[in-house]
Amino acid sequence: MKRTLTALVLVVAGLGSASGEAVRVEVFKLGAQRLTGVGDASVYEVDRLRGITQRLSIGLPADAKRAGAIARARFDAMSKGEQEELQHAARVVGQAAHYRIDKVPAIVFDGRAVVYGVTDLARARTIYRRWQEGRR
Repeated sequence: MKRTLTALVLVVAGLGSASGEAVRVEVFKLGAQRLTGVGDASVYEVDRLRGITQRLSIGLPADAKRAGAIARARFDAMSKGEQEELQHAARVVGQAAHYRIDKVPAIVFDGRAVVYGVTDLARARTIYRRWQEGRR
């Protein structure tokens, strides 16, 4: 029987919202992972940066100087939209590192608690609420 490991990790100490509901929900996932019930949560693909850099690296020569020049030319040729996508992807990786996320999917509530391994946001909210109730 296959089991899904679910973990709730406290990220930053602090008080929950007065209503007990999460104000902000951020979902960190791989592009191929499917989640349900994300609603108005912010959804971030942590592997997007790797995909962009791999595309920019295709066919680069072994010579570091030539490869650097070609990579710079490719970056300079990117449209404004592509450059914004690259910057966003880098910010996502930085945010995941800030939260110390080490596996996905990871659902972050109010920037202070993480539920790992859950693909249904309603279930993750239930886990988060129960955790909050246990702290009172």
